[in-house]
Amino acid sequence: MVKLTVVVNNLAKRGLRSAWGLSILVEGDKRIMFDTGPDSGVLKYNIEKLNMKGELDHLIISHNHWDHIGGIKYANVYAKSLCVPEKIEYVKGNICEHSTKIDNMGLTTGIMGNSIREQGLVVFGDAKTALVVGCSHPGIENMVKRAYELAGHIDIVIGGFHLLNTSMQRLEKIVNVFKNLDVQELYGIHCTGSMAQDYFKIKLGERAKDGYAGLSLEF
Repeated sequence: MVKLTVVVNNLAKRGLRSAWGLSILVEGDKRIMFDTGPDSGVLKYNIEKLNMKGELDHLIISHNHWDHIGGIKYANVYAKSLCVPEKIEYVKGNICEHSTKIDNMGLTTGIMGNSIREQGLVVFGDAKTALVVGCSHPGIENMVKRAYELAGHIDIVIGGFHLLNTSMQRLEKIVNVFKNLDVQELYGIHCTGSMAQDYFKIKLGERAKDGYAGLSLEF
């Protein structure tokens, strides 16, 4: 069984701090942190409130933007390894250019995009497979397709989809990808945008779900 918890997000349940950014913790045989939010203070506060403080086997950064790497110095103290899409100032990590296996818990998508280099994380649970994304600058539809090619199927997609002020035509294209690949649960958080979220709920019904800091999924 794998437990996935949103640690930092724009929205948070009572008792946690909200912030523009993203951090997700995956716990199973190993502990993996994906992104670190905008600053160490928020990350540390929420980690402690969630009683999740402790050693990390892996720290994975989706892309080199402030709202995803702000807490990297705090998190890296507890991490045995650091996987980054490109060199990040002040930290030493392995650049995971191609899809990289993360023990038996999952694998990275490999670097996608040109102007903004970004990677996602595929997580293998007992019953489902999830794709965790940061901001999906290369296109959420492209990242889901890549993950599907690597894993064979994707049941859950969670993270930022970067769809603020996007067109209805693009949203319809994304919905068709989710349908064609039979994605069962969709958590568009952080930079997804309320318009896109509302559209997904109309077109995908109960598959489109709300997310917030403090949300936990077990699969």
